[in-house]
Amino acid sequence: MAASLCAVCIEVGMVIAHLFGVADHSFQNLWFRLAGLAFIVCCVTAVRCIAHLAFDKALKRDYASGARVPCELVRVSVKCPWLALVVLHLRFTSKPYALVDR
Repeated sequence: MAASLCAVCIEVGMVIAHLFGVADHSFQNLWFRLAGLAFIVCCVTAVRCIAHLAFDKALKRDYASGARVPCELVRVSVKCPWLALVVLHLRFTSKPYALVDR
């Protein structure tokens, strides 16, 4: 999900560059590809950090519980304002989770 969002940002950047007249061969060289890869890695790392911060905030405000033991089921409230980021963090860390209504 995070990498897909970053790839869309790269595509938008390419469209904008085309509108300003950048030549096509500029997008086919090794440096552009390496820059694109570096951008995706940086974006995924940033999203992972933001998701971790959201998970910590959810734990502190009692929207999530049960994360003390590594294999324990983490219960996340559906009322959590950062639900998408919390679930993303749990998927990044491969922790089992359940959505609860509380």
